[in-house]
Amino acid sequence: MAALDALVAAEYIHWDDKSDTSNIVILEGWEREGERPKVDHKLLGTSTIGLNIKGGTCHA
Repeated sequence: MAALDALVAAEYIHWDDKSDTSNIVILEGWEREGERPKVDHKLLGTSTIGLNIKGGTCHA
């Protein structure tokens, strides 16, 4: 319930009648731009060219 209360406080959901979770109204279903994790794509490498994936293992 604490997680749902946090979503209410952050205004992601509206939940007046807390007798059942079917009463939840979703106001926002995505991350807000300012809350998105910052990712350095240079460190991750955004290209998959030349990679072979077999049996769950990545071979470069």
